[in-house]
Amino acid sequence: MKKVLKIAIACSMLFALLLIVCPISVYAAISQSANHSTHITVEVIDSEWSDKNGNILTTLPLPEYVSAGENVNLEDGIYVKNTGVNAYARVKIQSKIDGVIASAFDYSINENWIKGKDDYYYYCNNSSGAVLFSNEINLVIEELSISRQFSNSDKEKELTLVLTLEVLDANSNEYVAGWQDNPPEEWFSIIES
Repeated sequence: MKKVLKIAIACSMLFALLLIVCPISVYAAISQSANHSTHITVEVIDSEWSDKNGNILTTLPLPEYVSAGENVNLEDGIYVKNTGVNAYARVKIQSKIDGVIASAFDYSINENWIKGKDDYYYYCNNSSGAVLFSNEINLVIEELSISRQFSNSDKEKELTLVLTLEVLDANSNEYVAGWQDNPPEEWFSIIES
């Protein structure tokens, strides 16, 4: 009987200890993380964000909680698919925390996209003359991670990745009025050759 009483007391103490320790562990995990919700915004007709197989992307695969510096599993990256005519293309990448533009993500851009003066990345491939051909699928973002600037004060906030893609018919000079002198010099060199 005495032995059973000792076991019962030991189990009660262990249970009480678990009640005290577990909430602290859960709170610590939450305080280093943030809820998320991601959106990809496409703002132009005749283009899509896709995976390497051309499947349309509308959301990113983020876990329920994220931490600063954590990699986002993109499998093979984020691609653009030109569903219209042969075109010049540019991409703007912005991130928001609770709707306010902020550095929520760090990313690695494919070498075929070069940053212009206006923070857009311009498609600039020497072999294609900077033209994104009709139905072509091209890698834009190779890697994506939660920004190291992301902090505990950002927990429970919504993260949004806004990818803006603009395409202009490559058979016209629409870019002169639309993009002016914002593309990088490499882009101008390729289209003028």
